[in-house]
Parts: sequence; C-alpha cells; structure tokens
Amino acid sequence: MNPVTVAIPCRADEPSLGLVVDQIMANCRRAAFWQRTALELLVCVNGAQRRRDAHPIETLRERCRAHGIPLDEVWVCGARSPIPTPPTVPVSARLFVTGVGGKARAWNLLRAAAAGDPVFVCDADVTFSEDAFSRLYDGLDGQPDLVLYTPKTDCRHDGGFLERIVAAPYRLEFPNLSGQLYVMSARRAPRRMPEDLIEPERWLELETGPQRVGRDPRARVFVRLTATLSDFFRQRVRIEMGKIQLQRDYPQLLARSRPQPRFRDAWSRPASERAALAAYLALRTVAHAWAWWEYRRAGLESVWRQAGTTKRWSVRSVGRVGVR
Repeated sequence: MNPVTVAIPCRADEPSLGLVVDQIMANCRRAAFWQRTALELLVCVNGAQRRRDAHPIETLRERCRAHGIPLDEVWVCGARSPIPTPPTVPVSARLFVTGVGGKARAWNLLRAAAAGDPVFVCDADVTFSEDAFSRLYDGLDGQPDLVLYTPKTDCRHDGGFLERIVAAPYRLEFPNLSGQLYVMSARRAPRRMPEDLIEPERWLELETGPQRVGRDPRARVFVRLTATLSDFFRQRVRIEMGKIQLQRDYPQLLARSRPQPRFRDAWSRPASERAALAAYLALRTVAHAWAWWEYRRAGLESVWRQAGTTKRWSVRSVGRVGVR
C-alpha cells in the first residue's frame, strides 16, 4: 500500500498552521486508510528570507513534538527540486523552507517531494469537517478515472454586516475544484504548473479537465471571510486578476470550464439573501474593474498582499465546524 501524502503550502507569515496540523492528524486518524498505510506530512514555508524568521517553522516543530512525529527540515535553494523519500515510520513530516514566494512554486516543490499516492493538498488557514479526508480518499479511490476530488467550500464568520454580504455566494453550488482542500492521484495529475499563476487551482482543474474532477458536497472545507472592506477588495481583486490572467494567457483552457450557477437561480431565496447577493455582485463588479486597472498599471506585482482578517480563527468559530 502506498503512503498517503498531505501537502501544505504555507506563507512565511501564516499564523494558523498549528491549527491545520492538529485538524489533519485528527481527521486522518478517523479515516479507515489510517489503519493500513503510512502518512507523510509535507509543509513548504515559502517566502522566508531567513529560517528563524518564519513563525510557521517553529509552530510546525512544536506541533510535531506534541504529536510525536519525526520532522526533517530542508532549506531549498534556487530551482532544485527535492527528492521523494518514502516514509519509514507510520507518520513522518518534512519541512521545506524557501525564500521564493508564491503558491504555485510551493505546489511544484511539494508535488516533486511527495512519495505518497494519493496526495492531499490543504491550505494553511482553513478548517474542515471531521470526515473530510475520509470522504475525499474514498471518493477518489472508488472512481479510478478521476484525477482530482474536491469537497464543497463553505464559510464561517461572526455575523458582521459585510461578512453576511460576502457569504452570499457560498449558498450556491459551484462545481469548481476547491482551492483550499482537495486530493489528487499522483500518477495522473500534472507534474508541474506555471509558477506565475495567481489562481493555481483553477489552472489545475482546467488543465486536468473538469470531467476528471469529482466532488462530494458532504465533505466541507471552511474558510474565514474578510471582515473589512479593504480586505475584501484585497482578496477579490486578486481573484479577479487571476481570471484575467487565465483569459489572456490560457484562453484554450477556459473552453473546458463547467457551466457555473446563474445568479438568477438564487432569486427564489428569501429577500434578505437576495439583497445580500445583489450587494455582493455590486462589490465584485467594482473589484473586477479595479483588477483590470491594476493589471494595466502594474501587471501581476500588485496582488500578493494578503487579507489578514481571513486568518482570524477564534475558538468559537473553530468549534462550530467540529474540530476536536
């Protein structure tokens, strides 16, 4: 039986890595595959100028000590790709630290280092349902023609006015690959992706072919919503610029897109939800226009700032998604 790999791309300023590692360990221990295979945990801390400067590094060390997981640390220089090292113990961890930023670059590094099959890819700032890993593993394992298997992306927020507006589209059923958590067949998935991608998961879905992407909406991955208007536009402009990049650089892939839900399908909902959706669409339209202006003015260099309020996982909000 091949080992299972869980790969986590993580920014050097990420505050929530410890929470995600705890969830992964709890989630995998509930899964049936835990009893018959080894687990390999791979973390890439990208954008760290010096090893000791990145908070997630010490966080991972501490959580590995707490879980009794041996940890191997590697500083990756330049374009050198790490070599897969099959686990020799039931659970092992490898940390890759690189001064180069970008999620697509981290994905390529983790993809090259993964010894397991399948490979889960999980963001470092999310929570998920207790059975998410089990459902994704079983879903991919039971359909050998699939390459990727995804949960439904959902949201958690504290009930603020802006957050209620931003939550509106999460009530619709989008068929897309979740950018926050998915599992892929290492044998059939692309080996590398372009490293300048703003929305790498969207490229991965289209490159793979949506017909080879499965989905289980009962498995959930939860994101925190932006709580301020500035953070909303910071995040949304980045997403819209990712769409612009795909339109300009990869138009042949967009022809593979699955039909998206029409917002008119949501007008049968209560009036309060329709109002929130209308407000969201207005904000998104502004963000799209802003993205085009930024793209013409500064290209892709202006989209790497992160929305800090999406990192604020409170004990109350984590408890609501069933994390133990």
